[in-house]
Amino acid sequence: MPDFNHTHTLRVELNAGVTRRVGGALLGSGDKNADTYELYLYKASEGAGFDATACTGYFIRPDGETVIIAGSVQDNIAEVTLPAACYAFAGTFSLAIKLSDADTDVTAVIIDGRVISTTTDTVADPDDVWSLAAIEAAIRAKVNEPSQEGTSGQALLTDGNGNRYWGSAASSGATGSLIVDGQTYSLRTGTEGAEGYITLVEEST
Repeated sequence: MPDFNHTHTLRVELNAGVTRRVGGALLGSGDKNADTYELYLYKASEGAGFDATACTGYFIRPDGETVIIAGSVQDNIAEVTLPAACYAFAGTFSLAIKLSDADTDVTAVIIDGRVISTTTDTVADPDDVWSLAAIEAAIRAKVNEPSQEGTSGQALLTDGNGNRYWGSAASSGATGSLIVDGQTYSLRTGTEGAEGYITLVEEST
């Protein structure tokens, strides 16, 4: 893990039953591997090696889904790091961290907290306000642009998948046809050679 993630260190006295922490844990939405819970395990106030062979986190998200997280345990230290799926939804969460071996599962700690939204679905700048959907559409349109310029007598056409390409243009305002992969399509253009969006309609044979 990077040294700039959040490491939450908890002292857990196993003889005291399940340790529960309520309300204090805050996570930021959209994060990934940002929070590690490090448990120092004690019994009768003394740290020692334990027989547990596995440590597992069960993260109940705000949408009700459970994310199962494989942790680690060595001597008296158990660790769980939260993956991206834990930060996907804003709202309250509950994290149970369990120790286990071949025959036994023991809940060591339950942590209740909140995932706080760090973004919205609208991005603002000083000149305009764009929705994320509009930004994604603009990116898709740019990606679909042809890499080369057209030549005289061509128009910028759009196929059924939104991909744009240069093809033969009919006269201004006229109806023409275009053959693509052996299939004939009817089309209507603007000014000959001008850039424009064209809807291709498959002609019946």
